[in-house]
Amino acid sequence: MKENYHCVIRSIKVITVFVLCVGLNACGGGSEESVDTEYTGVKESITTTIDTYLETNQDSNSAGVSVIIRKEGTVEYRGSRGMANTLTGIPISSSTGFRLASVSKPFTAIAIMQLYEQGSLTLESKLVEYIPELSATWGEITIHDLLSHRSGIPDFLNDIWSDERNNGLTNQGLISYFSQNSDLEFTPGSKGDYSNSGYVLLAEIVSRVSGVSFSQYMQAHIFGPVGMTNSYITNELVNIKAGDALNFADRDTYHGIKLYTYGSMAQVSSAEDLNLFAQALLNHDIVTSETLTLMLQNHSGIYNVGGYGYGFQVGDSFSHTGLWDSFNTSITFYPNKHVEVIFLSNGGELTDQHMSNIQKLAREFYQL
Repeated sequence: MKENYHCVIRSIKVITVFVLCVGLNACGGGSEESVDTEYTGVKESITTTIDTYLETNQDSNSAGVSVIIRKEGTVEYRGSRGMANTLTGIPISSSTGFRLASVSKPFTAIAIMQLYEQGSLTLESKLVEYIPELSATWGEITIHDLLSHRSGIPDFLNDIWSDERNNGLTNQGLISYFSQNSDLEFTPGSKGDYSNSGYVLLAEIVSRVSGVSFSQYMQAHIFGPVGMTNSYITNELVNIKAGDALNFADRDTYHGIKLYTYGSMAQVSSAEDLNLFAQALLNHDIVTSETLTLMLQNHSGIYNVGGYGYGFQVGDSFSHTGLWDSFNTSITFYPNKHVEVIFLSNGGELTDQHMSNIQKLAREFYQL
């Protein structure tokens, strides 16, 4: 399993605390050795708290992190440390794009829910209505099942990983594979089990219902309206842009391959873009308050993940994390205290520890 990609907070079966990282022990691919960090504790301000931690633990000349912490809609901490690209000497800033890994999933879910609000589909609409080349035995799988990881479709990153198949794999390639390999892991709707495959299929539904590519839809209906100028979808035609964060700051392969699927992953965004996204979501600019409430209901209990709504792990907070080779990412909302924590990194195991420690520092500082 290359990616136990149930990344919802580092205790999961990918892509925040929440720790939707059901993939704690998954992603290899890096060459770094195990590292320890010094927990420097809470200081007099959140700026001093996080800066002290990063100055103590993060080398400015290696792959690093970008962090934004918001309180009551105001950015109280914005900081970056380390390199986006050590080959060209480009440092990380709040406008540096990072592969979000599973933090892409909330965006895919929002695209689906926008179409739901427009009446273009229902949550009980059947998958095969939109992708009829899939097996008729999948006829009971609904959009609700895909959103909440209750479809029974094997996770192509965790359950049936194949270097040979996944190297160069596209969304259409995955659909073709499933059209010939239709065995499900369980009866749709009977239980929850994290599946990246479902979110790839959701991205294809967005495209087929809207009549434009998934990338074009996201630009027109989310990135553009929100002002997310550093955000885009990578695929077989679009690589990481110059200046954005490379894997371990020096390569554009992941686990030694190039995988082109999107919907479950493959979105690139900066910390500043996620800051704008968080505000737009809370202001109900991209989905209504009623739709967001529906998304944040607990629709599926997932082993090692906890409650899952539509695109978010849910509980006292709501969030998603991502893990894809060196990329460790998270966005966490603490609604009771009106705090949001955004974390992006490209340094593998070390920056994974940074994510856990910075989340802990924020929780302690704000008494979350």
